[in-house]
Amino acid sequence: MDALAAALKSKWGAVPQNGNLINFSVAKLLQQQSKHEAAIQAFNTAIDLNPENAHAYFRRAWSHKAVGGPNGFKKAGADFETAKKLRWDDPNFAIDYKRINQYEYMALESEPDLQYVFPSLLPRPGAAGL
Repeated sequence: MDALAAALKSKWGAVPQNGNLINFSVAKLLQQQSKHEAAIQAFNTAIDLNPENAHAYFRRAWSHKAVGGPNGFKKAGADFETAKKLRWDDPNFAIDYKRINQYEYMALESEPDLQYVFPSLLPRPGAAGL
């Protein structure tokens, strides 16, 4: 995972949108593997690159919730509320705090890495040298 993340970041990380998508995607993979501390760090980088990324706040909240403890729950609540403020018109960002303990995390179909196409890792067929 570390080698893949490093390769992606070195190849496309210089373009802000690509860096945001790469960090967001890596964070999601870490989150799905229950590596929540590492996921939080990757979500932090995605948020630093795009502070308007409501999806990164929303996903980071789930990792803060999984880490737990008083600070984890406070941070999760703050991230859920930030995501809701950024996407106030999207009901997917509404959280039912009474039932939240039933879920590990929640994916939304509108997540940015599902909306934007990543540049190809391979040269186009017929390109010079192939």
